[in-house]
Amino acid sequence: MSEEEQKSITWRAAEYEYRKKGRGWYLTIGVVTFLIAVFALWQKNFFFMVFILIAGVMVAILGNKKPRVVDFYIGEDEVRIGNDVGYTYENIEWYAIVNKENDLNQVVIKTNSKINPIMKLRADSKVTPKVREILSEKLEEKTYEPSIIELFSDILKF
Repeated sequence: MSEEEQKSITWRAAEYEYRKKGRGWYLTIGVVTFLIAVFALWQKNFFFMVFILIAGVMVAILGNKKPRVVDFYIGEDEVRIGNDVGYTYENIEWYAIVNKENDLNQVVIKTNSKINPIMKLRADSKVTPKVREILSEKLEEKTYEPSIIELFSDILKF
């Protein structure tokens, strides 16, 4: 095994955890959307009403979308997600590994990007020790606390 192969790892995983949604989930989205839209109409806020109706439809559509399977790569010089997204270590601030029960672990990478600074790479528990070994040579490991929006989306099974 060459030195480059020892200092890199590649694996495949789904972009995110897909959770099958039942009729109740869609009914809840519809009822909440309707109630907020009626409130916006009662307040004579037509733009907000239109926004809420569009948002409700988008949540229902995106909630049914199945994730792609993506190739992840962590190497000597960079971290790559699929063929499109790559970060050199100069553009990464820190990393964290979050162990999940009944799901794949998450390798959380904090980049210095202003638009989407947190990247989450799903990884099997057999992969994460090698990931930690490679990343710890380049970056500081921190503890990751999920945001309120992430906790809320878990409750909503989104």
